Amino acid sequence: MHFVIKQEPKTKKSLKKENKIHFRKAIKKQLQKNKRRAYRGDIILQIDYYTTENNPPPLQTLSKNYLDLLHKPMPEIDNLVGILFKDDSQIKILIANYHLNEYGDNNPQIRINTSTLKSFYEDISLAYRIIRNDFSDKDYSNNYKFEEYLKDEDLDDNTDVYHDYNDLLKNQAKIKETFGEQYFLAREFLYKKEIQERYLSFNRINIYDLVHLFQSEFPDNRKYKDDKRFVKIWDSTKNYVFLASDYFDLGKAPSDEGDSKILKAQLREQLNEFKKKKPALFPFLVPLSIIVLFVPPKQNVVDLDNLARNYIVPFINEILRPPATHSKVMTDFSFFKQDSEIHQKYHPNSLTNYQILQLPRQDNSPENGEIKFVLTNGDTIYKNVRNTVDDIIRKWE
Repeated sequence: MHFVIKQEPKTKKSLKKENKIHFRKAIKKQLQKNKRRAYRGDIILQIDYYTTENNPPPLQTLSKNYLDLLHKPMPEIDNLVGILFKDDSQIKILIANYHLNEYGDNNPQIRINTSTLKSFYEDISLAYRIIRNDFSDKDYSNNYKFEEYLKDEDLDDNTDVYHDYNDLLKNQAKIKETFGEQYFLAREFLYKKEIQERYLSFNRINIYDLVHLFQSEFPDNRKYKDDKRFVKIWDSTKNYVFLASDYFDLGKAPSDEGDSKILKAQLREQLNEFKKKKPALFPFLVPLSIIVLFVPPKQNVVDLDNLARNYIVPFINEILRPPATHSKVMTDFSFFKQDSEIHQKYHPNSLTNYQILQLPRQDNSPENGEIKFVLTNGDTIYKNVRNTVDDIIRKWE
């Protein structure tokens, strides 16, 4: 299902009653038009916020408002209940994108894409078959090498930029004396920006990662879910996802009183330690996104939007201070400053996107769950887990 609601994204307190009514009615009307009802099972949901007004709300606070509008009873404004889904615990994958009015071409709107989690698992399974050309029927098989397509998507791990950056720092006194301070600062900026883009772009979820994370849920594999041999293999392959990227491990998920303070303290400590270990990444010169992998605890499971809003996103913005847009980066450096029209005032530091994937619990999953996340390139918000799968299937079709 795909919805477009033309209104300025706002928080619960700032959104007027008539706009709440309009939003809920528009969703209900499209469902009725397509003869659809609210989802009863687990879903994947992507929501995009296109803002135009000055000082728009932070990304992490918007989702709380609009997810509530999609399902909660609000007798003070209408008699609708469970419009798009019955409860936000049904959302097992949440993708939120922030579109600031950097170039003055935004139209204020909220865009929502949803599908069942079951169909997403089926699509991952199909994409994996496509890569391997695993079709006995000649009508479906093809000679195209999808491995080559995936290689085209990969980045060249060229380390020259790291050497160039180190040489620049090593010889900065001579370079400043010969070419001047501004030349040195410009070269330092360009090298650091390229280093950051490369580092962040490698930290992403590709099709093989999705297979490793969810293959136990594939239609053909469900019959083996109680087979210890298969369970052991699936558990071991999940670890491959964490080998190629620098994941932060926050340990147990918040479920008991006092857990939130512990989690926040761990997050602060790890982020500050990260800043010390990787000075070339700071200050951030490219927009930032995060991918969270969440194994829920057995009891008191926190909803995905609350996990982002209360425990992770605000602290990343506060400690790492990622630039909200490229325009913000350029205006911070005098040698790149240009006279340009300011289309929107906004907070200078914000994530552009977050993806939260709730992983299925297994018999050997930690009783209290676990949370891991990775920093990735905020320029690639359209390369989320949903589109990673869809792109392969579309090209195959």
